[in-house]
Amino acid sequence: MGRAIVLEWDPQRALVVGGNVARGGRPSLTRAVGFELPVRDESDEPMTLAESLAEGLAAQKLGKGDATVIVERSGAEMRVIEVPPVPDEELPQIVRFQSSREFSSLTDEWLLDYVPLPPLANGQHRVLAAAISPQVVAQIRGCCDKAGLHLKRVMLRPFAVARLLRRSGRLFGNLLLVERLAETIELTIFADANVQLTRSFRVSAEASVEAIVAQTLGEIRRTLGSFRNQNRDGSIARSLLMVDAPLGEPLAEGLREAIGGDVERVDPWELFQGSASVGCSPPEHSERFAAVLGAFDDASPDPATEIDFINPSRPPAAPSNRTRNLLVVVAVVALLASVGALYWMESTRLAGQVAALQAETREMRKDDEGYRDRMAEVQLVDEWVQDRVDWTDELARLSDRLPLPDDVILEQLTLSVDDREHVATLGMRGRVSNSRQVAVIERNLRATDEGRDISGKNITPTSTGSYRATFDETLTIDLVRAKELRLQQYEAGLTGTEESPVPDGGIDPEAPTESDDEGAIVADTDEIADESEVTDEAAADDETTGTDEPVSDDASDEPAEDELPA
Repeated sequence: MGRAIVLEWDPQRALVVGGNVARGGRPSLTRAVGFELPVRDESDEPMTLAESLAEGLAAQKLGKGDATVIVERSGAEMRVIEVPPVPDEELPQIVRFQSSREFSSLTDEWLLDYVPLPPLANGQHRVLAAAISPQVVAQIRGCCDKAGLHLKRVMLRPFAVARLLRRSGRLFGNLLLVERLAETIELTIFADANVQLTRSFRVSAEASVEAIVAQTLGEIRRTLGSFRNQNRDGSIARSLLMVDAPLGEPLAEGLREAIGGDVERVDPWELFQGSASVGCSPPEHSERFAAVLGAFDDASPDPATEIDFINPSRPPAAPSNRTRNLLVVVAVVALLASVGALYWMESTRLAGQVAALQAETREMRKDDEGYRDRMAEVQLVDEWVQDRVDWTDELARLSDRLPLPDDVILEQLTLSVDDREHVATLGMRGRVSNSRQVAVIERNLRATDEGRDISGKNITPTSTGSYRATFDETLTIDLVRAKELRLQQYEAGLTGTEESPVPDGGIDPEAPTESDDEGAIVADTDEIADESEVTDEAAADDETTGTDEPVSDDASDEPAEDELPA
């Protein structure tokens, strides 16, 4: 069982709790006190913060032990950073690299830690990163050294409070926490039991309760607006207040009117008593002790839910081959000793070979590790590329399979991708010389075994110009099937096999074509030839009439309603 002390201070006042903790057991709190930091007379030399804190701790007789220091939100910089999907062992380096661009003055001397956030609806990965400056770090270490304490952890205040709420069963769903500190009010939003957003603002000590309530409600509205911009489900159903009694009821009523939901005023001291052994009386202004009480335990830091600047998230340690290599050396030495002087020369030669082979093995292992890392990166990029749609290829395919411009003209193309359903959509609107060309378009573009299907909404006759009807068709592409075909083509290229034949419903772009006097493409099928003849006959009829007036319903070459393509 060890002695633990948790401290939180500002330039005028310090909050301290101390007691005994045992790994795996309930913490035993023996002292909880808040005191003003002592100052010297005006005639004496001013005391430093470290000297004031050390003198105050000595006056309170808290003793020595492992120290956990709480840093307020205003003492750290925080950012939500978007990161690529990388393995866990590479995430710390990625976060450090991204933070150097997101934080304005971050250097190698800053202490940085992060916690992962739930991904967005579009799959984008995010982390909540926090950093404290070298000046803050030097101040914390100087205060602990002056007081004779061993610095064990430096926690950000909202995450220490989250520990207390989690142990007391109050941390679930979307939660707004409002805390009244000495000179500031701190707002924290939790989502899915994790810190999502935190900010603080100063309040005047001379301000009335009504003024503080109005200022706090305004800051809460701005904080909730920022939270909704970052999260699709940005509704807050519960609010907890850790404030003094005069402010509690007016603020609770204002919150119920402003955002609704359940509003509850809680005392951190009462929450702590349910999960620990308490051997002292509650301190004055116990509503300000949530962070120091939450950090008072012997639990190991959880990188997934807590920010601890002394124990930040690090990549896992690489496996060591030291024991195995040591056993190999011992075996070689034992073998050489048993051989004796008679085989001394041969043993020396073999030992040299063993050393060379070991060096070669280590070099090969390094190369192999680098190759695996590179292949993992290539695989991530390849998977991302395979899931995309190459619209250039799709437009080229569309151009190859459409009839001639004399028969079809496109007026509008709409391209879209549904990542959730894994479907790409290509919408076409245009005009055709006659309605039979719509059937040709559907037959040429449909390829069911390629995951391509086409359907039309309507065909509208028109008598304007040389195009006698308008059409509206939608081509859908199954991205999963398209990815399978690309993989088959890729594997066929690796094995040297021939390309797969053109699927049913498709047109071989290398099939020979012939051009008649009018530029029409003569296909091998009788059906397309018949349609060309009908088109030529319709054109001959137009030339015979010698007029541009619209054709009557009886003389129109439009097919009957039951002849339109489905």
